[in-house]
Amino acid sequence: MLFIHGDPFAHTPHPIEAALCIRDDVHYANINSLWFADRSWSTWAIDKNDSMALMYKCAIYLLTLFGFDADAQLNPDNIQPKDQSAITAPCCAQFFVTKERIQYYTYEQWSSVYNASLEPYCASPNAIEITGEPDIKWFGGSFEHLWHIILGLHSSKIPLPKPKTNSDLCHLFRSSCKGSPCLN
Repeated sequence: MLFIHGDPFAHTPHPIEAALCIRDDVHYANINSLWFADRSWSTWAIDKNDSMALMYKCAIYLLTLFGFDADAQLNPDNIQPKDQSAITAPCCAQFFVTKERIQYYTYEQWSSVYNASLEPYCASPNAIEITGEPDIKWFGGSFEHLWHIILGLHSSKIPLPKPKTNSDLCHLFRSSCKGSPCLN
């Protein structure tokens, strides 16, 4: 399955071609070339009640629904305040995922996340989301920063890719495939 933006070329030049080149044994691969590097959760709006970033609070909530120890996942170094911890990952929700990886989680877990998406706010009444308003949507925005954890089973801080190291993402693609982002 390929998740793709309404403007699929905003973050990578050939997303569909890249997805067609993903190796058969890969269960999750982000197809964007843009990266968030050391983006602090406190970049986003703060909850006036507890001075914590709303995006961080929402991310904690969502990861908990999937059974993660969310604080340990997002803040493994126990940075204080917690929302000063950072995330490094491929940008944005354009990725390939297999049925097997989706089924890694139970129906009950996916149902709880779906039901959470129907609420007017993700983690705080201070972040009521109004459909159609041009603002960050905490639920969707948090997911956009969590797919590599939830479906990719990666840490919150993926090393930036370096060619010819194990951080090079080219191991996910068939290099000889026309459209591969890793053609030699």
